[in-house]
Amino acid sequence: MPNVNQNKYENIFAGNEHHRGITSNGKFPHYLEKNKSFNHEEHTKGIKSQGLSPLRQKTNEEEANCIYGGIDFDFEVIPPAKEFCKFIYNISPELFVFESKSSGYHVYWFASDWIKAGKMKAAMDRLKKKINPKYKADRVIPYETKLKDIKKQCGFWFNAPYFANTRRCLNHLGEPLKLKQFELKYKLRKHHFLSAIVGWKAAKKGQENSEVGRHQVLWRAALYQKYRMPGEEQILDEINNCFNPPIEDERQIEHAKDLGEKDEEHLDRNLKNYFKEMGIEEKIPEPPKDFFEGAAEYEDYQFNPGPRSTDNGPKDNKKDPGAWRNGILAKDLEQEELKPIEWVVEGLIAPGLNLIAGKSKIGKSWLVLWLAYAVEQGLEVLGFKCTKGKVLHYSLEDGKNRTKNRWKVMGIKPQEANYQFRDRTPKIPLLTDGLEEEIEDWIKNTPDAKLVVIDVYVKVKKTLGGYKLNAYENDNYNLQDLQTLATKYEIAIVLVHHLKKIKADDVFDEITGSAGIQSNMDSMIVISSDRTKGKNPILSCIPKDAEQQEFEIALNPKCIWQNLGTPGMATLTNIQNAIINFMKDDKERSAKDIIVNVQENCKSENWGDEHIRTEITRLTEKSRLMKMKRGIYKSMPF
Repeated sequence: MPNVNQNKYENIFAGNEHHRGITSNGKFPHYLEKNKSFNHEEHTKGIKSQGLSPLRQKTNEEEANCIYGGIDFDFEVIPPAKEFCKFIYNISPELFVFESKSSGYHVYWFASDWIKAGKMKAAMDRLKKKINPKYKADRVIPYETKLKDIKKQCGFWFNAPYFANTRRCLNHLGEPLKLKQFELKYKLRKHHFLSAIVGWKAAKKGQENSEVGRHQVLWRAALYQKYRMPGEEQILDEINNCFNPPIEDERQIEHAKDLGEKDEEHLDRNLKNYFKEMGIEEKIPEPPKDFFEGAAEYEDYQFNPGPRSTDNGPKDNKKDPGAWRNGILAKDLEQEELKPIEWVVEGLIAPGLNLIAGKSKIGKSWLVLWLAYAVEQGLEVLGFKCTKGKVLHYSLEDGKNRTKNRWKVMGIKPQEANYQFRDRTPKIPLLTDGLEEEIEDWIKNTPDAKLVVIDVYVKVKKTLGGYKLNAYENDNYNLQDLQTLATKYEIAIVLVHHLKKIKADDVFDEITGSAGIQSNMDSMIVISSDRTKGKNPILSCIPKDAEQQEFEIALNPKCIWQNLGTPGMATLTNIQNAIINFMKDDKERSAKDIIVNVQENCKSENWGDEHIRTEITRLTEKSRLMKMKRGIYKSMPF
C-alpha cells in the first residue's frame, strides 16, 4: 500500500492497486486492464495514457475507502480558466482544479487519510450542489462505493492527470503547474498562502512593478514560515525551486529570506493584503456549511488533520445534552475539602499554565535551564523555594552541545530531567496535533511529575492557514487543552515566549501575540529591559493566586539569574541601604532614632548626622520612605 504521507504523485493519486483503465485518443477510457496496477511513470512520461479508480477495498465484504474525491465538469463552451479557478478557490482554497482530457475540468479534494468512499461521495454530492448554480457538474468521483462494481463497468475509471504534461493542475489564476509544482502545492495545501505562491512567475520585462516580484514573495513566504511553520526552513528552497523561473543567485535568495526586525504582528497585520496582491479575494469565504452537513468525519479531515482524525470519527465524543449533570453544585463545592496550592516555585509558578516572556537573547533559556534544575533538586529560583519533582524539558531552540556547555557554565549536574531536542525521532508534534497527548503520557508514567518546560511556544504553535481563525481564536485553540491538562494533573507547564519590540504602558501588553495567550495563563512572568540605558532587567509576575510581584534581576558570573530586590534597590548607596534595612520592620521612627541606629549598626563607616539626614530626605523623595509628619518616617509598604 502506498505511503500517503509522501507528497509524490503516485501516493497522492492512490487507489485501486489491482486494475487500471487504458485510455485512447477518444473521449473516455477504452477498456479495463485487470491485474495490472496504475503505472505512474509510464503515464507521466507519455508512454501509456491510463485511468484509475480512487477506491481501495479493505476486504471483499467491507466498503471501499478512498483518499480523495472529485467532480467532473464538461462544457460545450469552456469557461476561462482564471474565472473558473477563482470561483472554485473561493469555495475552499484546498480544492484543486485540473485540466481534463475532454472539454472541461476536474476538481479534486484530498483527505489526510483514507475514509469511507460512501462518505466521500456524499460530500462530493454536496459540493456539486453548491457549484451547480454557477457551473453545471457532470458527475462525482467516486461514482460508486463498491469496488466490485468497477470490474463490470470501465466507466468508473477516470483519466489520470499529468499524461505527458497535459491535464495539468491550475493555480488560483488559472495558470498551469508542472508536476513538481503540483506536488509542492499539495504538500502545502493546509497553508493557503504558501500553496497559492507555488509557481509564481517573474515580473514581465519592462513591467517590474506591475506584479509582486519573486524576491518579495519569497520574503513573505519566509515571514509566514517562521511563525506558521516553525522548524520547516527547507520549505523556502522548495518554494523558490518551483518559481517560474527560480531565483538562482544565492546572495539574492539569502537576502529574500532576511526578515530583519519583522515579527508575527507584522504578518498578522499584512496577510490579507498579501493575498489580495496575489489576485485573491480580500476575504476568502469559508466552505459553505451545507457542504459538510451530515459529514462530521469529512469536516474533521478538512480542518483538523492529524492523529485525532479517523475515517469513522471519534467514538467517545458524541454530543450529550445531559452532560451538564456532571457539573458540581455550589453547596457541594463549598463543603469539599481541597488541599492548598502547592507552588512549584513559591509565589511565582503554580500548577497550571505559565508564561515566561522576554526580549530575544535576554536570557530566557538560561532562566528555564536553572528552573528545571532547581525543581529537580529542590533548590531556589531567584530566592524563591522550589518544590522538588520530575521535569520534562522541550529545548527547541538549543541543541545538545549548547545545552551541555551552559550546564557547565552554570555548574548544573542534572540527573533525571528529561530533555527533548528538535532533532528527535519521531519529530516533536505541534499543539493540537499530539503534543498534549505526549505530555499526558509522560505525566502518567512519571511519579512525582512537577514541571514541563516548552522553550519556545512558537515552535509548537499550530496555525491554520488562510482565514479559518483570527489571532485570538488561534492562540486559544492552541492553549486551551494545554491549560486544562496542567490543571487536571496539578502540574506546572511553562511556555517561553517573546516580547514585542514596541514599549507599552503595561509591560504585559508587550507579550507578542493576541490576548488569547494571556487569557489562558495561570501565571505570567515578563522580563523587561532597557538595554540602551544599561539598567538591570525588571521581572514582573502576575500569578492568579498570589499578589503581583516586581523585582530587579541580573545574571551572576555563572549566568544564573539573581534577585536584586525591589526595582531601584541595586542602585542605592550603602548608606541608603543601611537606612532601608533598619526601617523594613514597618515602624514609625524619628530622624534622630534613624541616625543613632544607623551609626550604631555601621560604626566602621563613620557617617555623620547631616550625611544620614540628607540621605533620609533623598529616600523620601524617591518614595522609599514615607514622611508621616514633621521629623517622623516610615518605610513604604511596597
